[in-house]
Amino acid sequence: MGKYVETAFPPEMTRRGDPPLATHGEISFLTEAPAVNDPGWLPEGKHPALDELRAEHLRLLAMAREAGAEESEVERRLAEEDAAYTAAVNAELAGNQVVLPERTDPVVKAQMLRDLRERSMAVVRLREQFTKQAIATIQEHYEEWIADLDIQDAAAADAVDEAQRALAEAKAALGQSVQLRLWLDRTSGRRGGKGTAGRHIAYSDLDGVGLDIPPITESDASTFADVARGRQPLTPQSGRAAELAERAYHHDTQTQETTPHE
Repeated sequence: MGKYVETAFPPEMTRRGDPPLATHGEISFLTEAPAVNDPGWLPEGKHPALDELRAEHLRLLAMAREAGAEESEVERRLAEEDAAYTAAVNAELAGNQVVLPERTDPVVKAQMLRDLRERSMAVVRLREQFTKQAIATIQEHYEEWIADLDIQDAAAADAVDEAQRALAEAKAALGQSVQLRLWLDRTSGRRGGKGTAGRHIAYSDLDGVGLDIPPITESDASTFADVARGRQPLTPQSGRAAELAERAYHHDTQTQETTPHE
């Protein structure tokens, strides 16, 4: 896209900070589609071709803003000259002794402003040409880039499936840990009442306890351990670990009621 560098001219600014959007009152594509005047119109880091278009887009916008700032400065300086000259003339007419300040010759001033506006119109045409060519490039590569996205999406979906399988396995492992913890607590006498024969329960009767639980944090695990060991009451409490302990407690209680005492 070096051809744009060779033919570009800095533009004027219709408003401070804004690049020009039309020439001689004509309706411009830049006016009809204001999004193309945004620095973020083209994505960054998604595809080399799009990055190339984005770089040229930003270059042209920067040229427009720099030239616009230059024109604004020239207009400001000329306006100050005119104001100072008018004030001096008024003072002279009022009978005061004044020295009329120098100011830019009106013919020179008109030529300066005309040159800036001509450069502005050139950059408007350049930006509009580039924008339309950029859109044509996107249209040309649409099918190719969509196919690339399909491949990326498929790989991402496979990664999600693998992560879900790993999560399910981790939950199952945690559930088995909960089952064994409860069985050890009952059998060792930590729960169910010391010296009570009815506290004993078959490990197989704990199937399903602790399965399909949400992930827990290290703090949750510590809270659950305290609840399971009787350091905290087996009642509903805040936190996912307490909820898990409550589920296990109810299952344990129901099992105890249906298990005959030795």
